[in-house]
Amino acid sequence: MNSPNYYSDLISRIREIQKVEIPGNLLSRQPVRTGAEFDPNGYFEILTHLSLETGYILDFAYEYHEGLGGHPCLYARPVNDAPFESISQHQVWEENYSVFDYLIADGSPESFFELVVFREIANQFYLYWHASYNDLRIITAKDEIEKVISLLNKGGWEQSDPEQVQAALKLNPNPEIELTETSASVIYCTFTKWGGFTLHQEIFSRAHPHMLLCKDVLQTVTYNCGIVY
Repeated sequence: MNSPNYYSDLISRIREIQKVEIPGNLLSRQPVRTGAEFDPNGYFEILTHLSLETGYILDFAYEYHEGLGGHPCLYARPVNDAPFESISQHQVWEENYSVFDYLIADGSPESFFELVVFREIANQFYLYWHASYNDLRIITAKDEIEKVISLLNKGGWEQSDPEQVQAALKLNPNPEIELTETSASVIYCTFTKWGGFTLHQEIFSRAHPHMLLCKDVLQTVTYNCGIVY
């Protein structure tokens, strides 16, 4: 790996660029893009072991429902094509394509961890109202588990069950990547206030497109903040 802090640094950098306010032009029944919004192609300056197919760039359409919330919908488009003007165009595109089909890993262990990171949190910007249910974070070290528990107990959320706290502290959240000639296995840990800590295993095809061949939950330590929107 690039450094002992590779995993946590990568997640922190993604979170930092996602700290952007939602522009008012997106919060309408027919969101209008001005071109000044968040540019998701900036992810590839951080996820340096991933790239898009040659000739494509990353873009997003915004899905907004008054009184319910809004969130971005990522897609890949040819460089010279105009962006989608409406969420309905994205919905038609999504019937036949997935943004993940355009992602290319460079074959290194890091690239498949970065593939998981993209799949899990790349769409966590411009989340509005109920879309904020999508609070999933990737946990990469034991001290991060301790910080999460401390924040929960200090933040006015439902207090953590002592037995569940001990179970969480026993988890090994360090990502594990194993490559074979044809596949890449990634074991990683996540946390959400609506479910708790979970250890996942995902197995991808090493050849592009990197199909998700298998997905399994290895261990869960449950937690629920008790909030209902």
